[in-house]
Parts: sequence; C-alpha cells; structure tokens
Amino acid sequence: MKVARLFFAVSVGVALAAACGGSSTTSPNGADAGGSSSSGAGGNTSSGGGGGSGSSGSATNPGSGIIVTDSGGIAVTGVPCGNTANNLPVFCTGSEVCCATFMASDAGRGGGGVVAENCVSDQSACPAGGTVTACMGSLNCPGQMCCLEPGDGGGMMAGFGGGGGNTICERACSANGIQICLANTDCATGQTCMMGRGGNMTCVTPPCTGPTSCAAGQVCCTGMGMGRGGGGGNVCAATCPMGSVEVCAATADCPSGQACNMGPGGMMTCGAPPCTAGSCGAGMVCCAGRGGGVATCAATGAMACTVICATAADCATGQTCMAGAGAGAPMTCVTPPCTHGSCAAGEICCTGGAAGATCQATDAGACATGRAVCATAADCPTAGDVCTAAGGGMILSCRPAPPEGGAMMMPMPKMDSGGGG
Repeated sequence: MKVARLFFAVSVGVALAAACGGSSTTSPNGADAGGSSSSGAGGNTSSGGGGGSGSSGSATNPGSGIIVTDSGGIAVTGVPCGNTANNLPVFCTGSEVCCATFMASDAGRGGGGVVAENCVSDQSACPAGGTVTACMGSLNCPGQMCCLEPGDGGGMMAGFGGGGGNTICERACSANGIQICLANTDCATGQTCMMGRGGNMTCVTPPCTGPTSCAAGQVCCTGMGMGRGGGGGNVCAATCPMGSVEVCAATADCPSGQACNMGPGGMMTCGAPPCTAGSCGAGMVCCAGRGGGVATCAATGAMACTVICATAADCATGQTCMAGAGAGAPMTCVTPPCTHGSCAAGEICCTGGAAGATCQATDAGACATGRAVCATAADCPTAGDVCTAAGGGMILSCRPAPPEGGAMMMPMPKMDSGGGG
C-alpha cells in the first residue's frame, strides 16, 4: 500500500515556528510559563487558569505521525501531543511518547498554571509527576495492548495525558489497568470499545440483557454499579451477589420460588412472586406496588400501603373493596365516595377526589371545589339549582337549572370531575 506523508497545512505551522524560533506562553493569571520546549517530534505548552486549558507553542516536526492512505483516508500512527501555535495537532513518531507535566503558577495568583506537552524518547524521560501517553490503541502497539495504568500525576494532571495515568504498550494490562482502544477490533472477543475512564475509549464487556446474553452456567445481574471501565450496570456472574438481582425474561429463568416481575425502568427481574388478597400471613396485608411495581406483603397498618382485597371484609372499617381505574388493576381498599348526608357535622359531600366524591369542611353550606352531592333539589344550597347527573356520571350533584327549551348550561369553571362534565 502506498502511503504519503501528510504535510499540507501542517508544514505551514513548521515554517512559522521555525521563523519565530519558538514561543512562550503566559497563563491567564499572569504567571510566565516560559518558552516551550520540544524533543523529537515536537512539543508545546498549554496554558490554563484554575484547571482550564488552552493551547499554544511550537513544534519542530508536527506532520510526523500521520499518513494518508491510497484511498485518501487519514491514519494516525503516532500519539497526539498538544497543538502548534497555529492550533495544528502535534504527533510523536516512532517509539517516542508524549510527556505532559503541570507547572503551577505563583501560589498567590489564583492557583492556575500551565500544562507542557513534549515528545520524549521513552517513559523514563518523563519527569516525576508527569503523565505519559505512548499509545491510543493497538495501532501503536503491534502484538500488544494499549493500557491505561495508574501514574503519579496526581489530581493536578487529571484530564491530561490519560486522565492522571499513563497509557503504555504492554503484553497484558495489569489488574489495575484498563485497555485503551480505537475500535472494537482492538478488543478481545466479547468486548466492545466504549467511552470509559478519563474520557478514553476503553475495552469493556458490554452489559448483559438477560440469561441468553451470558455464557452457560452464568446469570445476568443488575444493580452492580457502573463496573470497571464504564461497562454498564448489568454483568454476567455465576450467581448474583448481595445487593443485585437477576435479570430474566420469564419465571423459568428464576430460582425456585421466585417469579419474573416487572422492575424499575421496565426491566424484568427475579424476585418474590406478587402477593394476592389473603396470601400474606397473620398480621400482614398485601400492598399494591407503586407505579406498576410488584405487590408485596407488609404489616397491617403499614404507612402508604394500598391494600389489595377480594371483598370488603379484607378492608379496614369505613373502607370498601373497589376495582382500580386501569385495565388489569387489582381490587383495592378505598374510602367509598360520600353521599348527601353521610359527612360529619360541619362538612359537606362534594364531587371530586379519588373516590369521586369526598367530604369537605364548610361553614357556608357550599363546596370549595366541585359541586354539592345531592339526592333531591331540596339538598342544594343554592336556590334554583337542580339535582342531576350530567354527562353520564353516576353521582347526582347540584347544578344550575337549564334554560327553558334549551340544554343545560353549565359554567365552565365549575366542572364536575366526579360526574363526567
């Protein structure tokens, strides 16, 4: 395959750098960063105040490390190492690595500083406290892995040179290392190249989605956190550890005695089968799950428990067993809608509320919201109102009488939520 060195535009930066004989950078707080240095392919100094960064400097050979293929595509063979004064990327060549070092400004001027990036011969040539970038993927490490390994850059260097660590070529990454990649082809079988630690693309095992996405003898567990390298919260394991639950597609996927239930976020997980009315032990009631969750047993009188029932006998005094509003919703214990005359002294039965009609405190014999529930027109607090169930509703309420020969006129603000109009 023919390759040609890519020198367009980049060569302009070289010429300008040579003409100027280098450059110097001053941080935003006024600290002099000094002249930029270069070794091998090039170097530059990035300035930043309080952790921010910019780019300037010079490079002796910024075109190296990039080739153009026969098809016209651009391939990077070196590692990036800052930018030139013209904001053109600098790449190290051959076995050279990029060394990034942080230089703090005067302590009394806001804690800013500069990051100097230079190509050096190898990792040992990078001073203590700096971070090394020797590779970006397997392209830079023939027959080896590109690994992000912990370094001594410290917090100041987080975000530079591999996120506070060193990216180096190794036969295999250490126990604390993460494989860096450019594409899925860099990764082992079964792994994917995804955005991970320090903003790097890393090789990770993609999150499992159920029993069929794991190897034989393994199960898919959720609730495991993000995992190393940002691989997602679902991982395959021989058994799910404490604090995680098994992902399933059907009850047959779950251990004996468990069921495949709809969990948070719509994920199906193994757990105790939902209870039903009367299935809980003595002193326990079956509580409807919130937001479509699984019904679970709880102590009688538990706070925020909507009791699932079969008959009114399963409910507390003053409640009745009614069907839920949604399709397939279980029967639950609810306070029945009030009727005219069923409320306590100083209260009036008004349309509205979850039950369709609820008692409201009143001193004027009128409802603060909704309409007064009635049995006859004589029950209406406003003279001339009629007792009717408009809009096909089942609850009789007081409304203005319709005009003669016309349809009943109802003021728009006084909509009867319990009567359908």
